[in-house]
Amino acid sequence: MSQEPNNIDAAIADLESWLVRISTAIETLKYFRSQGGALPGMPASVEVERVSERVSSNGDIAHDTFFQMTVADAAAKYLGMVKKTTRIPELSDALLKGGVKSSSKKFPDMLRIMIRRDPRFVNVNSEWGLREWYPGMRRGTKVAPEPSIEPKPSGVPIKKPKGEHKKEAFSPDSLRGRTLNLLNSKPNELFSAAKVTEALGADHKPSVAAALSGLLADHLIARPQKGQYQAQKRP
Repeated sequence: MSQEPNNIDAAIADLESWLVRISTAIETLKYFRSQGGALPGMPASVEVERVSERVSSNGDIAHDTFFQMTVADAAAKYLGMVKKTTRIPELSDALLKGGVKSSSKKFPDMLRIMIRRDPRFVNVNSEWGLREWYPGMRRGTKVAPEPSIEPKPSGVPIKKPKGEHKKEAFSPDSLRGRTLNLLNSKPNELFSAAKVTEALGADHKPSVAAALSGLLADHLIARPQKGQYQAQKRP
C-alpha cells in the first residue's frame, strides 16, 4: 500500500526540522571543543538540547531565552552561552531580544551599573565576562580606613561630644578628686597615668587611667599630647 503524498511531505518536513536542530547542536559542540572546555553543569545531551532550542540555526537569540529572568541573571546566562567577553551594547541588545523586559530609556547604562555591582562579572579590556573564567582574579574592594583611636583601659567610658556629657560629682578624697588636685597643684607639668600613680601612691594604674579619662571627659583637665595630661588652662 502506498502512502498518501501529504503524509510523505509531512514526514520529510519533520525530518528536515530535526536535521537543522541536529546541525545546530553539532556546530555548538564543535565551538565548545575549540574553546578547550566541556559543557558545564549538566550532561551534554541536556545542554545541547537547551542551546539548540534557544539559539536558532543562524546564531540568533530566541525571543524567550531570558523570559522572566532578572537583568543580571540574563546577562550571566548569555555570557555562559557565548563563552566570550562582550561589550555592553552587544550584551544589552541580546538581553532585550531574548525577552528581558525593561522600561528604562537607557537600558545599556542601567545594565552596566547592575553588572558592575554583581560579583559574578568582571571587566576585561572594556568588555564584560564571567568571573568564573578567571579563577586567579580577585574582586577589588576599597575599605575605608578606620579612625585612629587611643586605646583605653577596660571600663573607661567612651568620650561624648561636648554638651552631651553630664559631669559626675565626686569627693575631693576620691581617686578622681586627688588626681585633679595633683594636676591643679602643678599646672605647668605633664602627667602620665604611671606618674600620677606613683605620686599618689595608688595601687592600681588602670584605676588612675580611668580617673584621668573621666576628668578629661568632664573637661576638668587637658591632654596636650597622647598619654600626657595637664591641668586645664584657665582663661
